[in-house]
Amino acid sequence: MRQVDGKNAVVRGDRMAKSVYPQVMASIFSPAPTHADSLRTRIASFPWEKTALGAKAGWPISLRTTVELALASDFPMFIMWGEAQIFLYNDAYAPFLGARHPAALGQSMCDVWPEIWSELSPLIDRALGGETVSVEDMHLVMTRNGDAEDTWWTFCYSPLRDDAGDIIGVLDIAVDVTQKFTDARRIEEKRARLEKSEARFSALVSATSDAIYQMSADWQEMRHLDGRGFLVDTQAPSVRWLELYVPTDDHSIVMDAIARAIEARAPFMLEHRVRQADGTIGWIASRAVPILDDDGNILEWFGTATDVTASHLSREALATSREKLELATRAARLGQFDYWPQTGQLEWDDRCRALFGLHPGAPVSYETAFLAGLHPEDREGADAAVRAALDPAGSGIFDTEYRTVGIEDGIERHIHAQGLAMFEGQAPIRLIGTVQDVTADRQAQASLREVEERLRLAGRATNDAVWDWNFSDDHVTWNIALEHAYGHRLEDVEPTGEWWLDHIHPDDRQRINDSIHAVIDGEGTDWTDEYRFARSDGSYADVLDRGYVLRTPAGEPLRMVGAMQDMSAHKAIERQLEEDRRRLAEEVETKTAERDRAEDALRQSQKMEAVGQLTGGLAHDFNNLLTGISGALEMMQIRIAQGRVGEIDKYSVAAQGAVRRAAALTHRLLAFSRRQTLDPKPVNSNRLIFDLEELIRRTVGPQIEVETVGKAGIWTTLVDPNQLENALLNLCINARDAMPDGGRITIETANKWLDDAAARKRDLEPGQYVSICVTDTGTGMTPEVISRAFDPFFTTKPLGEGTGLGLSMIYGFARQSGGHVRIYSEVGTGTTMCLYLPRHFMKDEESEDASVIPSLSEQAASNESRRGTILVVDDEPTVRLLVVEIAQELGYDVQEAMDGPGAMRLLQNGVAIDLLITDVGLPGGMNGRQVADAALSLLPDLKVLFITGYAENAVIGNGQLAPNMALVTKPFAMDALAKRIGDMLP
Repeated sequence: MRQVDGKNAVVRGDRMAKSVYPQVMASIFSPAPTHADSLRTRIASFPWEKTALGAKAGWPISLRTTVELALASDFPMFIMWGEAQIFLYNDAYAPFLGARHPAALGQSMCDVWPEIWSELSPLIDRALGGETVSVEDMHLVMTRNGDAEDTWWTFCYSPLRDDAGDIIGVLDIAVDVTQKFTDARRIEEKRARLEKSEARFSALVSATSDAIYQMSADWQEMRHLDGRGFLVDTQAPSVRWLELYVPTDDHSIVMDAIARAIEARAPFMLEHRVRQADGTIGWIASRAVPILDDDGNILEWFGTATDVTASHLSREALATSREKLELATRAARLGQFDYWPQTGQLEWDDRCRALFGLHPGAPVSYETAFLAGLHPEDREGADAAVRAALDPAGSGIFDTEYRTVGIEDGIERHIHAQGLAMFEGQAPIRLIGTVQDVTADRQAQASLREVEERLRLAGRATNDAVWDWNFSDDHVTWNIALEHAYGHRLEDVEPTGEWWLDHIHPDDRQRINDSIHAVIDGEGTDWTDEYRFARSDGSYADVLDRGYVLRTPAGEPLRMVGAMQDMSAHKAIERQLEEDRRRLAEEVETKTAERDRAEDALRQSQKMEAVGQLTGGLAHDFNNLLTGISGALEMMQIRIAQGRVGEIDKYSVAAQGAVRRAAALTHRLLAFSRRQTLDPKPVNSNRLIFDLEELIRRTVGPQIEVETVGKAGIWTTLVDPNQLENALLNLCINARDAMPDGGRITIETANKWLDDAAARKRDLEPGQYVSICVTDTGTGMTPEVISRAFDPFFTTKPLGEGTGLGLSMIYGFARQSGGHVRIYSEVGTGTTMCLYLPRHFMKDEESEDASVIPSLSEQAASNESRRGTILVVDDEPTVRLLVVEIAQELGYDVQEAMDGPGAMRLLQNGVAIDLLITDVGLPGGMNGRQVADAALSLLPDLKVLFITGYAENAVIGNGQLAPNMALVTKPFAMDALAKRIGDMLP
């Protein structure tokens, strides 16, 4: 069994025995023998210079002192010193060595006791770790005289320290208790023989003072019980004894203990509850011994039962009291200490350790923990207070304060310690008490004293009006500065808080009264405020007033001291600076406005110059296109007049080509303005770039290598495929222009999932996107060019070779489609332009409509089964004429109107309409979308086809049309319009 108490540990053997230490402690210091064979003589003459200890003259004082102590003692002792663990011992220890004496002197200890070293080494390691190790009745098999023998030992290992205070060895005080165990074994054998012959008699005799009972071998039957008044006696053997005497809840506990005793053939011992003779529940300590036959079989059990009810209740009350005490000390944040001066043992709880800056469970002693943890200035006083409390002539009360400096954390604390000393006769045996951290209180007191001293000195040294306001009698004391600074003679001043408040400017009075009482009536201590204070001549001074509230330990306000500083000159300077700042701000604002107007004029001039450049270029382009159209029409008229109709086709083709180029130019302008009317469809970007690859190759020329890389599993995006193709073609043309000596263009698709950070970086909403990137190996762009690349009219190409609208158009198309376009470029390496378009969740096969549009004549030839009425609304007579002609050519009935009100009149008159074809921009107060909404309110199944060359996004609803709506942009091919009509009215 191992018991640990504080830092000291006691290790007991398998049997407990009484102490065998000599009763007369003074014999430790009796004179040592002086004959020639004594250890003193041997140690004096031993050649220590040949050992790790070195010459004896060089031994440290601590070693010489310890050796002298051992040699002078009648107690068997040995000393183990140094890393080599050199072994020294005294005359009393020499017999323990047997034949190993005197050769053991100066040897390493592991060589002295090799057969038991494995058992001793762990104990020595603990002692070297600073622990005092006490061992009682330890069994060791030793070979001292050539033969192995059983021995038993009681000894104590204590750590030894060198002159520097470091642990360097072990001191052992040992007693050979082998004889005690030999005698005990002989007595036990004799007692066993006696018990065997007189078992019944011994059992009855041993239990005569308590209830006596007799049980069967298996405890199933109680054969006899003499209850001695507190238990009911048995009248006959009973098998219901457990039910009669033991509460139900304790049956299993009792039976488990019985089973263990039977199995071990060992005495039964248990403290348990029992039903007493008066019917109440009490407690008994039951002990029974087995009666064995010659073969060791149990014959029966004899036992006694002691009434321990009162003792048990006392233990419960004691445990409760201890628990309450522990809770109370925890609540009060108290640490507990227990000091045994006779042995030097010191016990601290973890709270006490924390106040000395030690971790929980740290080993403590009076010197290494208590004295070492005290502030140097308080160490002597605290030690004297301990000695005074332990003085039998004193009061025995320990009550002192001291400072600690944390041994491990270095924190300084103020501690209040209280305790009570206990004595046996005139000998102090114990000092027990509590410690409390009072650092906060002492710091507060020190701060208060510091403030009071500071205010006292300030009152003498400053020109400020220092005041002291006693709250108990509302008395205010001022220093002479009140007269010097503000002209109020002290003898004329009413010494009350009311006089001070009355001299505050009326506009400031209530504010100051509220602010100072908020501090006084609250829990604060510091008050500061600014206000105007009346001088004796009636003028007001600007003052800065500061005060400090002094409180009782309970927090009640006692008085307030402060100083009022005249800030009039400072405030005058501040007001002048504020006026200068305001005037300067006005001047800066005026200058800034003039500069802004100049910058606006410059920007307007630059804009007009750019617009002039654009309009000049557009006029040039449209003049060319109009010349081609008008010339073709004139030649068609001439050939018709000449009857040469066979030559008309080439002029018709030329005119249509000019119209398509004009349409492309207007689409570029609308894309630049982000007001083009898009026709978004689900698009597979892989298929689009693969289909476009051949056109791009022809466009950029043979000196440019074109590569397309499609991401497997590419997502679908909802965009206008024609505009996307134009954007990619424009990017490739720009890439070609950046590689005058040839190079490579790579068109690559990818799926992108942008989180919040990535989306913010690209100016997009978080989510899933399809990216289409065009990368070239050209000259690259500088950061300045990248920052302006999307600006309208900006171009790096020579004059006349670019309008600066290409990237602006792409930017407008991407943003209008819910995406973005980004530039990644490095000068001399190349450029990557990436389009980010939102993912669209639709089936891939719906992404394109690759059908070939049949000619108008082919569509008209297949319209025999078509029926329906179409309403055409357009303010342009030519366009309205063409649309009506196409619809009639397809076989539909047609109504027409030139504006929204005219269309509504037809609808309200009950005309049955199946398809509404309307321009978006209409005169008369209703646009095309409004006409469509009004028509749908009358005819919910009506289908709507918008035709427009310019449309606000709001008209078609964020670029998306309802399922019953479609859109055709101007200019449009007649075949395309006919197909769209046929698709909507099959």
